Amino acid sequence: DNEKTTEDVFKLLRLNTDKGGEILKKPVLTTWFKYVGMSGQDANQLLLLKLKMEFSDEDLAKVLVAAGRDTNVQIEVWDMILAQHRCWRGRKKTAEDVFNLLKLNNEGEQLFKSRILDVWVSYVVELDKKNADEEILQ
Repeated sequence: DNEKTTEDVFKLLRLNTDKGGEILKKPVLTTWFKYVGMSGQDANQLLLLKLKMEFSDEDLAKVLVAAGRDTNVQIEVWDMILAQHRCWRGRKKTAEDVFNLLKLNNEGEQLFKSRILDVWVSYVVELDKKNADEEILQ
């Protein structure tokens, strides 16, 4: 069997040499995403796991928010944010848990200027669309 694993292809494309959010700007990342998709796996989830080895939840959210504003980024960043949400849901994280994970509790008066507030708000809405406003305003 000569079939390459997703990890083999990741290394073959030299994606393993990029640190931080720079990997998101690599044109070959889309090639890896297609390969992962053909293998029946979720590329967003796999890339998220790789990035989580490098970043805290807070820093990863910052990287993803910044990447969403960068025209050189090669993938749909919102899909990565949703993968991060799935990870939190899988770990049974409450809205308050994620608020603290993202260190939004330290923002004080700057909270509404925080670039990662949207990540938290979207997670709250995903958890409980009907009562999201109530949770957000607590």
